[in-house]
Amino acid sequence: MIDQACAKKAFSRAARTQLTVPDGLADRAEAMIRQKCLDLLGLARRGGQLAGGAQQVRDMLSGKGAALFLSASDGSADERGKMSALAPSVPVCTRFTSAELGHAIGREYVVHVAVAEGRLAARLANELRRLAGLSAEDGTRGGSETVAA
Repeated sequence: MIDQACAKKAFSRAARTQLTVPDGLADRAEAMIRQKCLDLLGLARRGGQLAGGAQQVRDMLSGKGAALFLSASDGSADERGKMSALAPSVPVCTRFTSAELGHAIGREYVVHVAVAEGRLAARLANELRRLAGLSAEDGTRGGSETVAA
């Protein structure tokens, strides 16, 4: 949508003045929302609302306290499936690598992360939906994600 708005000069019309839109605006917006999602993961860790690592995530998913499950894109699909089966109603996000997830929570890398129910999880889910609207997991624009409301 951002690319279409730039092509149709919608920003200039909305501002009622001539605007110069920088090249790569959609890519910048995507990068900013990705970083906001990772920052929210860091807040969840500091607030004690995050489980990182296989066993802690299993415990949270089994205990029905998880609102979101993030699994690294470079992690095992088989293990992701086993974790998801513990709480099939919990939305799953696979947009980030193990290094990105790890960096967000203060580790070298982490493959599985679960966020406990609460306002922070709701904010993160909202940002993940925004991110899904900007790009698909394969890098193309306008993709969808399994993160639900």
